[in-house]
Amino acid sequence: MPEVKIKHIVSFSSEDKSHKAENLLGNDTTKKWRCEPGEKQACVVFQLEKCTKISSIDIGNDGSAFVEVLVGRSGQESVKYQVLLVASSFMSPQESRVGTSPTRVRIFSHDKLSSDVAAEQWDIVKIVCTQPFNKRVSYGLTFVKLHSLSEKGVESMDDSASLPSDVKPKIFGSFKMKDDNDTSKSSTFHPGKLMQLAKKDESSESKIKKEHMRRSRSPDARELEEKRRKLDRKATPKQPRPPATPKQQRPPATPVNFDQLKTKTPPPKPQKREPPKQPPSSAKKRKAEKKKPPAKPYDQILGGVIFVISGFQNPLRGDIRDKALRMGAQYRKDWTRDSTHLVCAFPNTPKYRQVEGAGGRIVRKEWIDDCAKMKRQMPWKKYAMNADVSSSSSSSEFEDASSEDEPTVNVNPAQSDNEDPYGGSTDEGGDTEDEIEKLKPKIEEDNQNDNVYDASTDEENGAVNQPSADGLPPLPDFFEHKQFLLYGDFEQSIQRLLTRCIVACGGKISKYMNDDIEYVVTEQDWDQEFDRALSTNAALVFVKPSWVYDCGAQQLLLPSQPYLISHT
Repeated sequence: MPEVKIKHIVSFSSEDKSHKAENLLGNDTTKKWRCEPGEKQACVVFQLEKCTKISSIDIGNDGSAFVEVLVGRSGQESVKYQVLLVASSFMSPQESRVGTSPTRVRIFSHDKLSSDVAAEQWDIVKIVCTQPFNKRVSYGLTFVKLHSLSEKGVESMDDSASLPSDVKPKIFGSFKMKDDNDTSKSSTFHPGKLMQLAKKDESSESKIKKEHMRRSRSPDARELEEKRRKLDRKATPKQPRPPATPKQQRPPATPVNFDQLKTKTPPPKPQKREPPKQPPSSAKKRKAEKKKPPAKPYDQILGGVIFVISGFQNPLRGDIRDKALRMGAQYRKDWTRDSTHLVCAFPNTPKYRQVEGAGGRIVRKEWIDDCAKMKRQMPWKKYAMNADVSSSSSSSEFEDASSEDEPTVNVNPAQSDNEDPYGGSTDEGGDTEDEIEKLKPKIEEDNQNDNVYDASTDEENGAVNQPSADGLPPLPDFFEHKQFLLYGDFEQSIQRLLTRCIVACGGKISKYMNDDIEYVVTEQDWDQEFDRALSTNAALVFVKPSWVYDCGAQQLLLPSQPYLISHT
């Protein structure tokens, strides 16, 4: 089918700077036409050289979801277009959003076109491309090829249209199908012919086999077979046998002196072999392995450990505490005489200095993590925060782990059982009342001169804002530098509550839409106005009022995905 020549481009909706509409006139498929980003519909109009009947269309896509082809005639004030090819899909919604298979090619034959419109001649072709599933991409076409039937083909189609259905010739593309009633000499094949030929071959083979069996059973055939075997035996020469090898002669026997045999000493008795002695180190290791206690249950790994946490804030503080409690440890908010370990984030905290002066064990949080990971109590010296203790731990790396399973408790044996376990001094040896009174002024002076970085970070329920100079707590600022727009008709109480939450947390509310707005709070479903707003500001987020309420309740900026307005 000859290709219809396109004379020039009459008009187009828009074009990209790099991919112009005139690229569709050439044969170079690497050049393409694309519209500007954000357009809902793009179209291009072609002027053909003459009025022609269009029989098929080849379209190469470039990111369009649907393509529609319209035709018309020039010479009119307003061209009335008719649909030659209805809007055909080139990309699914999923492919459009992800951007896969954007250059699909489709060939529309004569049966895919509108039969009434394809029967007439046209000289203007309008192609309309749409991409409603992805509004941020630039889309268009790679190429467009129009085909028409030759004059002979048109005449044959017209003639065949006037014939009845049983007389019309069967045409498949440019080939003419053979009629079923054609009995020409070249038509030698008919149904069942292959089976007949196979049966003839089988019958001829069976006849040959039967004739061969009949001849082999006759006496003349047997005599001939015996003569043939005798001739074959005579023809094959006999192979000479290899010469026999002479037998090996034994060496002459030496004479035996019986007198020497009588005076000969008996042979020594074989000594018993003793097993090789193993080095004492390996023997000790084996004994130690045998004496190793069985693995403890998970909830008893840190049995007897009483720990205190310093320098960590929630939620990490809560995770460390819960992980240690699940392994059987006990938790104290402050350091007491029965505490064994201080899990510290960094040195020189108030608790760090207190425990260091008391001679307690100060470890990093990795000690808790590795105990849970290895499912046994790890040696604490490897995780000591004190440099002196951690360096000395390298020399005692292979110390017995059993001593680590039973941590020492710094309890004064002279202490009464009825005394409060959470009171008293934190020093190991215990101070007298006179010594404590002497040290009180010095301790108070040190506390006043402490650096601001030594402040405690041991809040159990998250960070608490310190009160301001006027005694009121400061307001949160997680909405700072964020602008909001309240869209739709809200009740007066709801609008007042939303305004109060946003402004109190540092946000700003605008009365009109502008480029600085980030969040649109609305109770309505998806609206066409949202699409227009996204076309001007693609970073807008449409959320429900519950997102603002939950952020205020949690005192932090929550993810907005669960509160988005669904795009229908």
